This record gives sequence, structure tokens and C-alpha cells, in this order.
Amino acid sequence: MSITFPSQEAILSMPEREVKFPPETWLDAVDQAGRNLDRAAFSNAQWETEIKSIEPDFLTKHRVHPADFCYNRINADGNSFRYPLFEYSGRNAYLYLGPDFPFEGEVRWQPQGRSELIVGRWMQGKCYLRYDPRR
Repeated sequence: MSITFPSQEAILSMPEREVKFPPETWLDAVDQAGRNLDRAAFSNAQWETEIKSIEPDFLTKHRVHPADFCYNRINADGNSFRYPLFEYSGRNAYLYLGPDFPFEGEVRWQPQGRSELIVGRWMQGKCYLRYDPRR
């Protein structure tokens, strides 16, 4: 079974829908790890070390990584984009911005084996998606 992804043109023709982010108390450890990394650019490995120091079995229970918590990235996993805290700033590099940050910018998604697509945007701290790739 082959998965068909929309083109950038098709996504841009879709209506924007505002995204609401309900509070996720089980993710307090993710926020704490980001705050401990003190707004400096950090890698996935640094974040994993930090979150394990806060809650040793967190990654075993939840199987998440920083890309799941970015304002400007979304992926197809259901855990992605539920609790934005970080800004993806390049290959394996993230910045901690915190919850409810007044982020401005694009939301990008990279389907497997394809080029990156713009699927939404943040304006004045509100997110609007045209296409949501989460399963």
C-alpha cells in the first residue's frame, strides 16, 4: 500500500484551521529539561541526557524526542506538535522557547523520501495549519 502525500500547491489551496494546544501535565519533564538547557542550542543527545536526569524512565514510557515538541516542525506521529516548546534550528539542533511562546513563522513537515513542505504558520502566538500529517 502506497501513501500519497499532497503537493505544496495542494496544501496552499487548503483552508487554514487554528490549532488549540490543551495542557499536557505528563509533559512537565520535557519542559523542565528544556528549561535546564537554558535557551542554548542543544542536540537530541543532550536533551535525552537531561530528561533522563529528571525522570529516568520517561523515554521508555513515552518514546518521544525534541522534534515532537517544536513550534516550527510537525511529523506524522500522533505525539508530534501537541505541546510546542522548542524551535528546530537545524539538523539535530533545537532551542528552548517554552510553552505559550509568541512564535511567528512557518510550520514545516518533511514526508519520508520527499522535500520539506510548508503546512502551516504561527501568527501572534496562534498556530494555523492547512494540512495536518499526524495519524
